[in-house]
Amino acid sequence: MGLVTRAEDFANHVDALAGKPPANVYYQNLADGTPISALVYQDVPEAGMLIGVTYGLSLLDNPAWTRGRPELLIGVRSTDHRWARAVGLLAVNLTDCPFSYGNVLNFGQPITEESAMDHFVIFAPTLLDQQDFLNVLDAPEGAPAQDVVNIAGIYPIHASEAAAINDGGMEAFWKSGADLYDVTRPPVL
Repeated sequence: MGLVTRAEDFANHVDALAGKPPANVYYQNLADGTPISALVYQDVPEAGMLIGVTYGLSLLDNPAWTRGRPELLIGVRSTDHRWARAVGLLAVNLTDCPFSYGNVLNFGQPITEESAMDHFVIFAPTLLDQQDFLNVLDAPEGAPAQDVVNIAGIYPIHASEAAAINDGGMEAFWKSGADLYDVTRPPVL
């Protein structure tokens, strides 16, 4: 599968899940010229929400990616595209990160003005069914990892939650009942 076809197939998959094309696409390039895109879908899955999905991260190599390569999906109750752009920035700037479930990422400042959240955590995307986030390009069984693209969820969190998760509190965070899409919620840990 060529890179153009792969990108088109990925975009078509996400467009079908969203029920429409993206409202905007933001592009950034790695130092070697590899493009990373952040596709933004407004009012998905409901009015007042947006989802952002990266494309290009899965084109990179990482020794941790033995069963597939990730792209990232954020879903928030906001209309601010900077949430999606922030995820694209992480993909561009943290090329050594495995983006594995439980990884906590420090954004270094509040992600947007509407929220005090300044970290992210990676986990399964709660907005998608498993068949919609694992092997989204339908690579055949036994295909090499570079042909298997999985979508990982990325969730904005507070610094105190990041510290708790890093201290083994992922299960406590997940069971806290936090509204994962509310960017104005108070910390739960």
